[in-house]
Amino acid sequence: MALIAYSVCNDLRRITDDKVLATLYKKRKNDWSSLANETFCQCFERDADTTLTLLLMELPYWKDESCLEIAIHSGNKAFITHPTCQNVLDSFWNRGINENITDPEPDDSRCIWVFKLLSWFMIGAPIVSLFCPCFGKKNPFLNVPKNKFIYNLISFAVFLTMFAYVLLFDLATNVSTLEYVLLAWVLTVLAEEIRQMASDISTYFKNAWNVLDVVTIVVFIVGFGLRFKQFPESFDAPKVVLAVDFVAFVFRLTHVFSIHKVLGPKLLMIRRMVKDLMYFLIILAVFMVSYAIASHSVLYPVSPPTWDTVRQVLRRPYWHLYGELFLDETEGQSTCSDNATIWTAKDMPRCPSETGKIVVPIMMGFYMLFVNILLLNLLIAIFSHSIAKIQVQSENHWVYQRYFLIKEYVSRNVYYPPLNVIWMVITIIRCCV
Repeated sequence: MALIAYSVCNDLRRITDDKVLATLYKKRKNDWSSLANETFCQCFERDADTTLTLLLMELPYWKDESCLEIAIHSGNKAFITHPTCQNVLDSFWNRGINENITDPEPDDSRCIWVFKLLSWFMIGAPIVSLFCPCFGKKNPFLNVPKNKFIYNLISFAVFLTMFAYVLLFDLATNVSTLEYVLLAWVLTVLAEEIRQMASDISTYFKNAWNVLDVVTIVVFIVGFGLRFKQFPESFDAPKVVLAVDFVAFVFRLTHVFSIHKVLGPKLLMIRRMVKDLMYFLIILAVFMVSYAIASHSVLYPVSPPTWDTVRQVLRRPYWHLYGELFLDETEGQSTCSDNATIWTAKDMPRCPSETGKIVVPIMMGFYMLFVNILLLNLLIAIFSHSIAKIQVQSENHWVYQRYFLIKEYVSRNVYYPPLNVIWMVITIIRCCV
């Protein structure tokens, strides 16, 4: 009941607009959290087995969720951080959800474990279990979430290696065989995403990693489709699309850091810093746009209303942030022209005005003073504050995000892409026969 009361207070605090009520709900929420932790500790000291059973037992009047799931969904990180809850998650991760939590973990040498993983269980066992279901049931090693995680990680690394090879060495005019292999691989990943979506579509798109998966798959299919369309050599759209998609696929690899105690909180720091950066960019845009328009109007008066002019207006103040001052353009080059016909055709750069040569460097000095010294140091201070806040509760944040990774691999089957498509075909055949 304490966990449910915590969840109710947390929801009420989030939806209320009254600051006094929000403070009261926050206090009550913390009280219920403390009560839940104290009760859990006392129960575990008296009867550990019964306490673990109650912790994982589904509650029929609460959407069949267990106490652990209620704590997770309500964001009760203090309860999840309890050593017993972590032992439960460790057991799920290392031995599977159906194993006895109180049993000691089997003593197996590291060399034998790695050998079994790479030489047999990585390739041979999943294929055999596809055609012999009893093998997978009698071999729990295959269904351990940690091993599923390693299977998928190695498979994904192979996919990225093939993708990188195609981008660097095999992206010619004609579509190669390896590109078709990549397309087939991506389609098997799409099949896995559809399976996850069908199992719980209400929460699927709430996970940002799932959204990224869908985006990378769609972009790859678009890029592959553009390979059959002719483009001028000066702008090869398919290569650009596939190159950007490769970056997104590699970025997806950072999801594996969630399981690591040190690297996991770093992902939260990056997410928080990106959020802070968005607010900072709004302030920066005020200074940058004002300086950009003012300096360009003085430096190059009566410019033509073209997109190239807009690009030139924003180009200089943006690169000023990184120390590129364009002094040769501001003070005038030896080879420039005041003839509109010549500089419009881009045969020569346009000469700056005499007034601009004097005024714009002064404007640039004030702009650099405010932006490079004041605003950028403000951004560093904001980042430091965000990192410090997360660092204080880094363990709480880590155990919270680790749960969702463990839950994902508990529900996954052992057949990682591209072998999952074989499992789907065999499953359909068994259902039809």
